[in-house]
Amino acid sequence: MASRATTLTLLAVALLGFAHIAFLPPFEGFDETAHLSYIQQVADTGTFPRLGRDMLSTDVEEYPGPLPYGRAANEDRTYWAFFSEPAPTLDFPPSRMYRAGEIPNWQAQHPPLYYLLMTPFYKLARDWSWPSLFLLLRSVSWALAFAGFAIGALATLRAVGTLSPASVWPTSPWVVTAWPFLFPEFFPEMARLGNDSLCLLLMGLAWMLLLRLFERRDVNTAAMLGLALGLGLWTKAFFIAIAAGIGAFLVFAALRGRSRELMQSAGFVLIVAAVIGSGWYVSGWASTGSLDFLQADKAPDVLGDTLRGFDLGTFLHGLGGIAVSFAWAGTWSFGRFDPIYTAPVVLLVALPLMIWMMQLRRARDVTVAPLFIAAPMVLGLVAHWVTQMTLPGHGNATAGWYLHILAGPLALALALGWRKSFWPLAAYAGIFHAACWALQLSLFSGCAFKSPDYKYVQAGECLIVPEHLALLAWPTLGTAALLLAFLSAGAYFYRPRTSPRPPP
Repeated sequence: MASRATTLTLLAVALLGFAHIAFLPPFEGFDETAHLSYIQQVADTGTFPRLGRDMLSTDVEEYPGPLPYGRAANEDRTYWAFFSEPAPTLDFPPSRMYRAGEIPNWQAQHPPLYYLLMTPFYKLARDWSWPSLFLLLRSVSWALAFAGFAIGALATLRAVGTLSPASVWPTSPWVVTAWPFLFPEFFPEMARLGNDSLCLLLMGLAWMLLLRLFERRDVNTAAMLGLALGLGLWTKAFFIAIAAGIGAFLVFAALRGRSRELMQSAGFVLIVAAVIGSGWYVSGWASTGSLDFLQADKAPDVLGDTLRGFDLGTFLHGLGGIAVSFAWAGTWSFGRFDPIYTAPVVLLVALPLMIWMMQLRRARDVTVAPLFIAAPMVLGLVAHWVTQMTLPGHGNATAGWYLHILAGPLALALALGWRKSFWPLAAYAGIFHAACWALQLSLFSGCAFKSPDYKYVQAGECLIVPEHLALLAWPTLGTAALLLAFLSAGAYFYRPRTSPRPPP
């Protein structure tokens, strides 16, 4: 049974995620134009998009409302320009049907499991207004993500509870469930339309089953772990790295403990995952003759271009961008502050992780697991940045927010490295998080804005205009969810008085 504090914290996380959805305009989540087109094509044609061949839906391309900064075809489509008129109107289409547009669907690189799961909900809301359609689809997606976060957090708390009191600070378990409050980019990453929500669910399940496998070491648990990883392979190629990391950790633990049983479990897990999850990759290889179908932004000659033009300063700048975007990058408009304001939040995760890593030599097996799980994914992000360095203008920056998929195991590392002296940083992160919300709402209201020649958000003549938000989203629902989240947080600190026991 979860404690009262854990239950209230998780409730607040669920409510804040829904509030984020209720305030978010259509297509403001990362890549939502491509994700919705993928869902629409599956629902309306029964086919999966192919990278480089299939296009976005014309419904998406002809959306008449404002678009994220940097994504609008011209400056007249930004929030600031759209709301500069006194009474803007939107003509929401009464019905939708997939018809190929003119822009290639770059999310066709992904396996179809998430999009198949979302298809029934799209069919249900096909004729709804744009804000209503996104409210439903994002809510379903957020439900998947929150379930994964809660499962992973509870598994981590159980693992922390088995450790000796000397290795864990008394208040450190709080940071496990408070992860989304400390690192505000969690909500833009997970409370949107996109397959990362299903990744978090499957990662949470895999993390729980991995910890259970150390307790029971039974075939059923190993089979379920393999199933979770196999379904992950049908969701996103990230699970190639995650499955490799989990397999490597099981082999490491088996060799360290001289456990033949655990070594057999490792082999069984990887075989089940491969049998279940390899079909889509084998099919793509057979139809294209390569793995290029997995890479929407691949450089033509990665190795050659990198050797010819590698720049250490650019490389380090990209690594810093990964760290900063893990803490806060905003939504698809990238409503950001100067990195100096985000740096304390980066320190809040970097310092505990450094302390945890310094303890690994004498650590128990389970406390080493986050290193094996996270390392392949981090190396994959670094490799992606190297490929982007070879493209004109450095292509697309590598996103650090994908690491929130590993919230369960990384929260264990965070808790083990937590120290009492980090509380001022945690307080700053809470204040910074509130400022991020205010910045986003001002941006969506058409008050704050981004200039083409300046990458950070600038203040406008107003702060927040609820009438503007109501045209694009559901601010009343968002406000109610925010208030309920604050009440949950307040209840966390409330301690009811107990009446003294009467004398016998």
